[in-house]
Amino acid sequence: MGKLAIFFCQEVTVARVRTQRKPRGPLILAALLMLAAGIALISWISGRFSPEVPALPPPRTNILLLGVDNIGSGATAQRSDSIAVVSVKEKDVRVLSVPRDLRIKFPDGTLRKLNAAYASKGPDFARDVISKFLGVPIKYYIVLDYLGFSKLIDLVGGVTVNVPERMKYDDRAQDLHIDIAPGVQHFNGAQALNYVRYRDKNGGDLARIRRHHQLIAAVLQQGVKLNDNQDVTRFVSQAMQFIKTNMSFIEINTLAQPLRGLTPKEVRIQTLGGEPKTSKEYGAYLEPDPVLTEVAVDEMLRGKERLTNDEIRVLTLNGAGKAGIARAMSEYLKKEGFSAERASNADRLDYGKSYIIDIMGQPEKAKKLQQALKSPTVVAKPEDLKNLMVYLNNQGITGSGFDIILVIGKDFVLQE
Repeated sequence: MGKLAIFFCQEVTVARVRTQRKPRGPLILAALLMLAAGIALISWISGRFSPEVPALPPPRTNILLLGVDNIGSGATAQRSDSIAVVSVKEKDVRVLSVPRDLRIKFPDGTLRKLNAAYASKGPDFARDVISKFLGVPIKYYIVLDYLGFSKLIDLVGGVTVNVPERMKYDDRAQDLHIDIAPGVQHFNGAQALNYVRYRDKNGGDLARIRRHHQLIAAVLQQGVKLNDNQDVTRFVSQAMQFIKTNMSFIEINTLAQPLRGLTPKEVRIQTLGGEPKTSKEYGAYLEPDPVLTEVAVDEMLRGKERLTNDEIRVLTLNGAGKAGIARAMSEYLKKEGFSAERASNADRLDYGKSYIIDIMGQPEKAKKLQQALKSPTVVAKPEDLKNLMVYLNNQGITGSGFDIILVIGKDFVLQE
């Protein structure tokens, strides 16, 4: 029973869902983790009355988790303050947190922040927008508001969190005053809500998501303590009144059954990144990186395994005229886990810029190498540096043994 509660806690963990009540403040990904526990418990109870349970639909089941927030005093529209997609297949549960400030193209062709989707036309529209953006089918949604989150935290007996530093924040407009001392704290629902509503001026949306993940981990670690069947029934009936979902009872039961006994370590959680930008029209927002988004979606929502450094074969070329720099860089890459067994000279030694040439048409590998380097580089295709490719061919160096060619230019700063 304990394991079951722990398991589903994670799955729906990353989202918030809105109750039928009128939400006001920011919600969290963590809010859903209680709902998850409730869903798992429903599964346990229903198993006693449903002799036949249909199999989990292949290949994966994706659920959109939304935490909703009012956009101002007296506002009727609600924006999704937290967004995550949970992907489930048998005992494989993966959670992709999606920053609300990502600016994406909506179906009408306009560019807007992702959190405006829910405010526009509700959860079904938000699900369609996010599904198209990520390129994966999303069948279900679960929504929770801030009051529901607080109630669910109380329902599991609170949560213990190690607060790294003092968290002080005041917002007179919302009558919100937060002052949390550092150290180990046991939060009730209202205190946990303050913890996730805290606004970090420096970290922004991504820092807030990290706090959500910390809270998720804490709840999963402690689990949900239920003494008997009456406790189970009471928990489920109370938990379900705080959420809104398009999942039927049978669908919830079908999804939960294969996940019995799942442990916290078996659940992967990742945050989708983006480049911070600012404009007059949008204010502060995140610009999605198509390559990194595709990599994250492949791993978290399509079930593909993560690309590792040792899968990337690199040929390092000296294009700067600095003696030994290609060999030294090759050794550094090997220490970082890349397959970098060869170093040589480029066709010339006066390259002003450094290049990462994607010779195999695998942009995710080029991007991963670029992220590992502390020096600026330009990602290019073989046709962008035709003279170099002809030179290498004449030298008997072909692309068959490499995925990437790293050309070190004069702007390159050698890694320590």
